[in-house]
Amino acid sequence: MFLKEYNINEETINEIRRHNGDAVFSDLCVREEETKEIIDYLMSSNIEPIEELLLYKIDLFFMDINDLKNIFEKPNKEEIVNRINEDFFTIDELL
Repeated sequence: MFLKEYNINEETINEIRRHNGDAVFSDLCVREEETKEIIDYLMSSNIEPIEELLLYKIDLFFMDINDLKNIFEKPNKEEIVNRINEDFFTIDELL
């Protein structure tokens, strides 16, 4: 399971699967390369709650990477990142 490469443990992976459903989780796995690209981008942007985003905002990981970058690549990127790190639900305001 590729999520383990990001230090996401088996228990959390199972929780992500249970919360989002087997079909959605399977789709995420089929899109492994795209998902990894999104996780890598979020991490390089200093976004910290990756596990929580996978658990509660999994739709983020089905976005086109360029659309995602357009959300973050703004003059106030640092502020956006800080807000998400403080409360990952604020990402709803950006999507």
